[in-house]
Order: sequence, then structure tokens, then C-alpha cells
Amino acid sequence: MRRFVSKFAAALPARLASTAPPAGDSKAAAPVAAAASAAAGKKSFFKATEMIGYVHSIDGTIATLIPAPGNPGVAYNTIIQIQVNPTTFAAGLVFNLEKDGRIGIILMDNITEVQSGQKVMATGQLLHIPVGAGVLGKVVNPLGHEVPVGLFTRSRSLLEQTVGKVDAGAPNIVSRSPVNYNLLTGFKAVDTMIPIGRGQRELIVGDRQTGKTSIAVSTIINQVRINQQILSKNAVISIYVSIGQRCSNVARIHRLLQSYGALKYTTVMAATAAEPAGLQYLAPYAGVTMGEYFMNRGRHCLCVYDDLSKQAVAYRQISLLLRRPPGREAYPGDVFYLHSRLLERAAMLSPGKGGGSVTALPIVETLSNDVTAYIVTNVISITDGQIYLDTKLFTGGQRPAVNIGLSVSRVGSSAQNVAMKGVAGKLKGILAEYRKLAADSVGGQQVQTIPMIRGARFVALFNQKQPSYFMSAIVSLYACLNGFLDDVKVHYVKFYEYLLVHKDLSIMYGAAKNKFFYMYVQELNYLIRFFTLNSPILNGELEEMLKQHTQLFLQHYQSKMNAIKSEKEVKALKEPASTSVTSGSCSKENEDSCTFDRR
Repeated sequence: MRRFVSKFAAALPARLASTAPPAGDSKAAAPVAAAASAAAGKKSFFKATEMIGYVHSIDGTIATLIPAPGNPGVAYNTIIQIQVNPTTFAAGLVFNLEKDGRIGIILMDNITEVQSGQKVMATGQLLHIPVGAGVLGKVVNPLGHEVPVGLFTRSRSLLEQTVGKVDAGAPNIVSRSPVNYNLLTGFKAVDTMIPIGRGQRELIVGDRQTGKTSIAVSTIINQVRINQQILSKNAVISIYVSIGQRCSNVARIHRLLQSYGALKYTTVMAATAAEPAGLQYLAPYAGVTMGEYFMNRGRHCLCVYDDLSKQAVAYRQISLLLRRPPGREAYPGDVFYLHSRLLERAAMLSPGKGGGSVTALPIVETLSNDVTAYIVTNVISITDGQIYLDTKLFTGGQRPAVNIGLSVSRVGSSAQNVAMKGVAGKLKGILAEYRKLAADSVGGQQVQTIPMIRGARFVALFNQKQPSYFMSAIVSLYACLNGFLDDVKVHYVKFYEYLLVHKDLSIMYGAAKNKFFYMYVQELNYLIRFFTLNSPILNGELEEMLKQHTQLFLQHYQSKMNAIKSEKEVKALKEPASTSVTSGSCSKENEDSCTFDRR
């Protein structure tokens, strides 16, 4: 296992480097290390203070130490330094204290250079990492060391003066406030049926290759659009923690976030599969430490842990190497505490504490859709709800493959705005009846009742490849809820939604009666339609607009779509030559709304 050392952690961080003390003079380590650090112009967070023993044995990423005569002892969960050569130290974390005085440590860097007989120095300090605005836009490892992401970049330490304690405690009950502000994912199925609030802990669970990472990354990307429209102090900072993933997957996600401009608000914490098990174990705690820096200053942060199953496996590996007694599925007995102390650090602080928040989106992988597995049930009992992704729905083409029946949010409608709450309340009843009728009519003829008609169209609206603007989602769901899509064929629903959001058919075909109402640009139209759902004054205007839109769609589009044979005809149908288009086009952000089935 020692040969699987990441190239990212191969270079010793400058903050861990120091100069070795003279032979036999262990107490001179601190001034010598400090002088060497100052001479080099580099900052060192940990300084060796006193020799406590020697390396006895190495087993993978775990080392066992034997105490030196007259050893004053070492505290649990503190940093030690192993003198691997006259000029270099390797860092480790005290993780096991045995009765015979032996000490088990987790090696975190320079693992290949650690050998038996080397001196071990104690620092007496807990693990701290650099935090602050300087980490945004960067890829870092759990030690706070920046990872090179380009051909001409190099690994280096972050020059941050502020550090955060990795193993900090969770906020107490008095410091918290109820979750009452939404965090929008951009997916209609989640924002309406399974709303997520700032400060909530929502689990994303499902088999491999069902879109778990896609939902989390899309949620980060969706915050970019929202951050551009709200005050900077209310913007959401995102921390993406990759645990045990391939380096190629981390690079792909980094490029995706960069292409959407999300790196301005995002930090990527990478503990890849090539990293030692100790770094994979520490990665989620290091990620939430960076998020707590912003929360304590009144900002809002989103932490994605992808995924906690691999962190539990790394923790099991460490515990077995340290000869800790195994429990169920060979996990140690405190594996529940492993995740509870992490997820309890997500909170919405009270106004007296600044009003900041950390929202946690942990990801857990299941095997054959088994949600009764040990780690899965543990995390479900800790979190405030779960988004369950079904393999059958994914293979059937539904994106995201959310099984609404098995998904739940314990925060509920308290995290939704008034408009979304009004639509979602009636929507839940229709979908519940639709699922019941669909299950009863399997293999037989389906009775076309109102719940069956509208439920099928709601499912079609929920199918989306990209996050959508939440005001657009409210308008389209409002139209379906009030029966305007009853005569629209199911496989044309997405095209209907595209025209509803991005075109004004009443203007295009000269059918608008109230010309003043339709003279606004698209952004103001969104604002008007949003307040229409809350104000009975404009309710008649919205009803008239949806009625005209539906009639024009059935007359000019649905009747012609069966005869379409080429993409050129599709483009001509979207952009009528004889009419003027007021706004919008089929762009990258709404490409899922533009595609439709021409059966």
C-alpha cells in the first residue's frame, strides 16, 4: 500500500518543513525549526518541541511508535513530526494510545521516507489548515496544500494567515435557528417535492452511475446564477469534497465548474483514491472547516461530501491496521460517531451569531438499491432527509432519477417561498394519486382521469438535464396544475415549456389583447409572473396569457410537429419567419427544454 502515494502529497508542505535539531538535543528542535522557517521566509504552523520516541513499525499508512525513556507523553489527535532525514520531517496524527505506551499514528505525507528507528517529535497542537477567501477557486488537499491543476502550475502552500481547527465542535442548540430559507438546486422535482433549506443536511443516496454527483455539482452551478442576482453577503460559497474518487473525475469536475464560472465561489477539496487512507478520512472534516470560516462571518456555505461511503471504508482500514476490534461489516464500533460529528457541524446560526449557515449534501453509494445497509441507515438517521435515486428510473431515461416516493425532506415547506409553496402543496396530492392509479393499472388499460393526465405531464416536466430558473419552473408547473397542458401531448410538454418561458406567442402571432402587459423584457416578465402567483390582482392576466399560449401552441405547433422530418424544419418552427421574436433562444442553459420527441 505504501507505493500508492499521491504525487500531490509527495512534496512536503512548507508549513510542515523545519530543520532537524542537533543529535542528542531534542529540546533544541523548536528554536532551530523556527529559525530555519524564518530564514526561508516560509510560515510553519507546527514546530517540533520535544522528542517522544522512535518509529517501531510501519504498516501501510499507519506507524507504531515506542516511547523514549522519560517520555512526558503525547495527547490524542495531536500532530507529531517524524525526522525522516536531517532536513525534512514527515507529519502524522496521533490516533491510538495503548496501555503499554505504544502510540499509533496516521501518516499524512512523505510516507515512503518513514523508516523504523527514526526520531519522533511532538508538537502539542491539533491539526489546523488554512482557511479564508484565498482558498476559493483552488484545488486543495486535506492538509490545505494547493494541488497543481495545469501544466505550468506547481504544488505550493496557501499563504493564508487564518487557520481553522479541523476537529472543531458543532454549534450548540442556543446558537442555532430554524431552517427557513431555501437553497435552490435548479431541479423541479427537488425544489418542489423535496425542498432543501440553508443549514439543512440532505442525503443523496443511490447506486453507482445514477447521477448522485451530477445533482450535487449541478446544485453548485445553479448557485452561480442565483449569486449574480442577490446581495454578495447572501451569496452561497460552495466546498466540493472528493473522497476516494479517481483523479480524472476530479479534473473533469474542476473543468466543468470552471466552464460555468462557478470556481469564483467554489473550493475543490481532493482526497483521491491515490491518497493515503488518512487523508481520505480527514477530507470531510477539512472541507467543513473551510465552510465554518464563512458561516462564522455571516456567510452561507454549501458542503458536498462525495462520498461518505469511501470515507467509512478508509476509516475501517485505519482501524483494522491499528488492531481495533471490528464490529458489523468489520467497521469499528464508533463509525456512527464518525459521521454524526461531521454532519452536526452543518447549521443555520441565529442572528445573534451572525446568521451564517453551512448546508451539507452528503452522498452515500448503495449496492443493488439496498437502503438498509449499515452506513446508509446510519447517515439516514443523522440527516434531515434523503434524495433517493432509482436505477430503474435512470435506465428509463428520467433525469434526475429521483424516486419521489422514497425521498423526503424533514424541513418541508418552511424552506420554500410563497409562490413555490402554493404550487407544491397541490402538486403533492396529484402526484400521490397518480402513483397509486399507475400502480393499480399496470398491465391493463389506464383510465384517463384528471390525476392521470396531469400527473404524467408533471413527470415530463420533472425530466430535465440542466438546472432551470426557479421562476420559470413555477410558471410551467402552475400552468400544468391549472389544466392548461391537459390537451398537450406528453412528449410535447418540454417544447411547450420552452416556448412558454422563452417566447411570447401572443406577441409573435399578434393575439395579445393587453399589449402593455406583454411589452416587458424577459427578466421583468419573470418578475411579473412570480408576483402573479401571490397577488390576486394580476391573476386574471396570467390566466389569460396561459390560455392564449396554449391555444396558439395547439394551433401552430402541435398540429405540425408530427410532419417534421428534419432539424431545419424544427428550427423554422421555433423561429417563425413571419413573426418577430421578443426574447430568448435555445442556449446551453435551457437545452433540455428545447429538445422534444417527434414521434
